[in-house]
Amino acid sequence: DSLTGWIGGTNYPYADSDFILKTTDGGISWQKLYYGGDTVDGRYFSYGCTGYRLTGVDNEHVWATCHQCYILRTTDGIHWHSTFNPRCGNYKITDVDFPTMDIGLAAGDGPAGTGVISKSTDGGETWSGGNIVFGCILPNASLVSLPDSIHGWGVVANFCTTEAIEIWHTSDGGITWDLQFTHQPVDPGWQENIFFLDSLHGWVVGGHGL
Repeated sequence: DSLTGWIGGTNYPYADSDFILKTTDGGISWQKLYYGGDTVDGRYFSYGCTGYRLTGVDNEHVWATCHQCYILRTTDGIHWHSTFNPRCGNYKITDVDFPTMDIGLAAGDGPAGTGVISKSTDGGETWSGGNIVFGCILPNASLVSLPDSIHGWGVVANFCTTEAIEIWHTSDGGITWDLQFTHQPVDPGWQENIFFLDSLHGWVVGGHGL
């Protein structure tokens, strides 16, 4: 809303510099909820992060990921606990989006330039089904956006096609996917974010000519 928000980031490459902050007064002041070096459920969420990705459905239910197999989750807007994505394996989660308190998708990348999108139907506690595996993608370059529980988009940079930007679409909640659009930037580059307001209107932003 107009008062409550979260921000996550890192002072890379310094160790223990990752953070999640919260504001309840429209950004005038910020409260530290998590800082690098802290542990959540006994797990260490710090060095190696390339910046947090956050998504939320209201003032209390928020998810965050930081290029690891664990996803941070809060159900009261203050206290966090971690959920593990067993579908992750050698993949690292690079983005997460939840349009409802139960349904969400997580995107990640792994060895040999592969990427994956997996699905949760219980708020991120467990992950299964609805997977698509990409090949030849750039690291840290898998992103997802879901305006509702049915429609979703995933975007990757395919280095097998001179770093073309590929946008994939699902209309059944992530069960099946189709390649919807390919964009070749003027200069080789990658996407930084994707956002869909509804099932028709969306944006992709990036660098190097995108």
